[in-house]
Amino acid sequence: MSLNAFDAVGFRSKTPVHYFLFSYDIKNAKNIGTSWSDDQILQLAPAISTNWMIEWDETKGKFFFDSEKWAKKFVQLSKEAPVRLLGFPAFMYKMVEDIRRMYGRIKVKKESFVIAGGGWKNHLGKSMELKDFLDYMQENIGLDPNNIRDTYGMAEHGVPYCSCPEGHLHVPIYSKVLVRDPITLEKKDYGEEGVLQLLTPYNIAEPNLSLLSTDIAVLGKECKCGIKGDYIKKVRRGGIKKHKGCAIKAQDILSKSK
Repeated sequence: MSLNAFDAVGFRSKTPVHYFLFSYDIKNAKNIGTSWSDDQILQLAPAISTNWMIEWDETKGKFFFDSEKWAKKFVQLSKEAPVRLLGFPAFMYKMVEDIRRMYGRIKVKKESFVIAGGGWKNHLGKSMELKDFLDYMQENIGLDPNNIRDTYGMAEHGVPYCSCPEGHLHVPIYSKVLVRDPITLEKKDYGEEGVLQLLTPYNIAEPNLSLLSTDIAVLGKECKCGIKGDYIKKVRRGGIKKHKGCAIKAQDILSKSK
């Protein structure tokens, strides 16, 4: 199911690549959801090498991110073949900043690709617009903005929502998405903001076929990219507290990195 959803929006390729995963090393990740999601995404193109970049320090008993180390390796491997960057945009931003400082602007190979997830923030935890990130990556490593894509999902739901070149997160045929008024739970129309409800018959392992999230979203339909059906036009976190999910914990690691 997931591979079909990824394929429908153009995430798959037959070209071998070097993978850079801005995620927790899966050997030590245990039950961290983002690492297992990224492990699945590794099936979308043949791998020359696979680099898990949030590493485990056995002595200190915690994860760490060495941005300068990875900047050096990225520049080296990007000369050999296309690269695929997966994971938290904040870590990508930090590494590219170090590449710019250490090597100047570079240009990755044409089929290089980004599949992001975890929220649009820079390494200082400041929110970014998607366009800002696209411009930043194109200017500093020469990556085609059409090859920078986003993903949205929840461990409790299991269905991936993948972005097209327009930046819209498309709803695959395996699910249905609704937006509801947070107080009355009345269904909202296209273009109206409300809390996001996700429904799917796919996940039969747990009793969560219908999930009413705390995320705030706006739905659209019939995207300019040509993919039929509904899409999530905008989505953001709701509530007044930050829950310690994968992305928030990762941001804590990044703030302590080199």
